[in-house]
Amino acid sequence: MRIGMVGCGVISEWHLKTWRQLAPEAEVVACADIKFERAQRRAEEFAIAHAYATHQEMFDKESLDIVDITAPETAHLPIVQEAAARGLHVLCQKPFASTLEEGRTMVECCERAGVSLMVHHNFRWQPRFRKIKELIAQGAVGRPYWAHILMRWNYVVPDGEGRTGLMEIQPFFADYPRLNLFVEGIHFLDLLRGWFGNPTSVSALTRHVSPIVQGDVFFTVTVEFADVVAQVEDSWLTFGPGIFGQTTVAGTEGTLLDSEGGLVCYRSGGAVERIPVNEGQSFLDGFIGVQRHFLDCLRRGSEPETSGRDNLQTLALVFAAYESADRREVVRLETGR
Repeated sequence: MRIGMVGCGVISEWHLKTWRQLAPEAEVVACADIKFERAQRRAEEFAIAHAYATHQEMFDKESLDIVDITAPETAHLPIVQEAAARGLHVLCQKPFASTLEEGRTMVECCERAGVSLMVHHNFRWQPRFRKIKELIAQGAVGRPYWAHILMRWNYVVPDGEGRTGLMEIQPFFADYPRLNLFVEGIHFLDLLRGWFGNPTSVSALTRHVSPIVQGDVFFTVTVEFADVVAQVEDSWLTFGPGIFGQTTVAGTEGTLLDSEGGLVCYRSGGAVERIPVNEGQSFLDGFIGVQRHFLDCLRRGSEPETSGRDNLQTLALVFAAYESADRREVVRLETGR
């Protein structure tokens, strides 16, 4: 599979590291970025044969099978439309679209062209989250009724010289009116859909409390499924240690707890089972899982787990969460499964 990459910013490094690991089944033969020097830098770093200033020029000059889009979501629509028109399969970084209308347009144009469209939600394939999905399906906790994901980060906490990690790496986020919930929270809401199906309602609160960025740096979301109530809390303005995460899934016969101590299942009678998770570099492992799955689906002719059409449900959930936060009320959702 010959791949052309569009967008050579921060996240492209992880896509490229992964494609390198999946060789020779796939090879990135060209890359493009509107800031040509970034495309040149990635081409040199990853031994990519050709670099271009526009995706159109790359499409014109290269013989490709796949386009891997790591550009911001505001640029996705025309790239996906042109890729579909040329018969190229599409792997597209999340967030998939700025609006549901744009998302539907991209899905429909790929379906008409008969090309595969997958959204790159690497959290679904991180080993610990994959293992939790597997354990839920196996009935490890009985019938699940509650789930909770807590994340704390210091992305927008200034250091002694006033610099922040987010602005050093991705300064364009400063102007996003929708930020944490849209950029990172979408991962966790997508995870919950992967575990429990499509939700029936959502309630959310957000806070814009950082002078460094316009958008929300804290959110709390409650999502109701047919049998499960799930909550996600995430802050980018947390002083102290940089990263802390904890995931809980409670059921009628046990509780899964994933934290710094590893993944544990607690059952009745005081039984405790420590569950091994095959993790190398968890963040990179998620990318490897996504991109290998995409290649496998192309080979089999099957629909990806996070296809564009599936991801419309994740987008709808995120936008409904923002609607709930704006209106201060529960938003009911149409459920597909």
